[in-house]
Amino acid sequence: MEEGSTDGDLTNVLKVLIGASAGFAIGWLISHPKSSLKNKLPKTKIEGFHVLPNIRLVKKDKVYRLHHWMVLASFYFPLLWKKGNFLKYKLLHGIVIGSILQGLSFKDRFNIICESANDFIDNELKLNPVTEFEVNKDSCSR
Repeated sequence: MEEGSTDGDLTNVLKVLIGASAGFAIGWLISHPKSSLKNKLPKTKIEGFHVLPNIRLVKKDKVYRLHHWMVLASFYFPLLWKKGNFLKYKLLHGIVIGSILQGLSFKDRFNIICESANDFIDNELKLNPVTEFEVNKDSCSR
């Protein structure tokens, strides 16, 4: 009987690893500046609140960025804490974990508040995400 549980454990680990690989790849395709898919996503905003391709709030003097890893972590960890039906879906766990890890792989992962909205917007317009990627700590250009 223990042998069957070992097989089940290995299957669960494999599901999480496959999901994490898929989550990392999806995160890269949606958020990495060199990804051609990111550039094809619609640019959605309501006044100063941008939803796609990145979540950010643009004010007169600052830009506030909410990275995808922060959004996923804010939903994932409370679901783990609750211990409901969500725990059954190992592949989904892996996808969320992989996406969080992908977001944490960026150098600007903790840059949330950008000091100058004008610098941020100027850098967004100048940057060609398909061919180059620059990280400017003062303006959070990604």
